[in-house]
Amino acid sequence: MMRILIFIILVFSVLSVSAQDKFEWKGLKFEETSIDKTLDLFGKPNKDKVEKPKIDKAVAGQVPVELNFRKFQYKNIDIYKEIYLLFLNEKLIAFEFIPQKQKMAAADLPKNFNADFLFAEGNNIEIRFKDLEGQKETSIPKVYPTNYYMIAVKEHYSIVATIDNSSWKAVLRDATNKPTSDKFPGFVKTMQVISRSVEKK
Repeated sequence: MMRILIFIILVFSVLSVSAQDKFEWKGLKFEETSIDKTLDLFGKPNKDKVEKPKIDKAVAGQVPVELNFRKFQYKNIDIYKEIYLLFLNEKLIAFEFIPQKQKMAAADLPKNFNADFLFAEGNNIEIRFKDLEGQKETSIPKVYPTNYYMIAVKEHYSIVATIDNSSWKAVLRDATNKPTSDKFPGFVKTMQVISRSVEKK
């Protein structure tokens, strides 16, 4: 499965959503936080480059291809081995969080984000966030695949997480076609939070 670009008051209290349902992480806010403010808070990033949008093939259709983003990478903050921050016109518009292995349970995301997540599978899927807004997951797949997506669409931002469900139990269920008893098994491999201001209309 392709890596998706890509976060909540977690159990670890590292992410937060404000009362106005605006995403915020360690004082960083969409469309408000500037590059200079980020440098003041976190210092020089491990990597700093300008590139075309790479919010992976799963969601690339949502972002105009003519835009250039400035992308910062930071390492080893809280439970994350890597964090990417994307800026457009000097303002923050997207996060990608890559947790340490098996540090963020997929089943915790709906509670931590106070959001309804949808299940999706397949590679290189085209996600149209506006078509998913307000939808709820009404059933549990008979068998969750070893890798799948979780998607939530809120008023001001969208969340896309890639889930690693490749435990021996999951592999055994998949091989024997045994039903899954738990909703959203596995752990977050990558997770993105994307401002909806950059969506194609």
